Amino acid sequence: MRGGEHWAKYNDSQREREVRPLCAELIAMAGDGVGRDAIDLGCGAGIETRALLRAGWRVYAADGVPGTRERVLAATDESDPAWLTVQVTDLRALSDLPPADLIYAAYSLPYVGADHLYPV
Repeated sequence: MRGGEHWAKYNDSQREREVRPLCAELIAMAGDGVGRDAIDLGCGAGIETRALLRAGWRVYAADGVPGTRERVLAATDESDPAWLTVQVTDLRALSDLPPADLIYAAYSLPYVGADHLYPV
């Protein structure tokens, strides 16, 4: 199993886990998200995306794994799509992220490489 298949299987196995403590702490520190924009880089199964949405944030979620859109929509509430944008793309190809008040990237950065993110 290589690349996208590996990560798709991993993300599928994450559906029932709790939000990562780092994300929960970040949300608590940032305060009310109402009227504010967040980016979830490497959104995976959508668990942290869901936590951000529930805290009132508008979320731009990006991941390059096939099936990401379906995973994230399954993890979030039906009312969330108005506050949610999901982009399926290789994170190294991102060149124009929307403005944001918060960027969350749990485990994605080591797989992207700093040379790709510097312009962002």
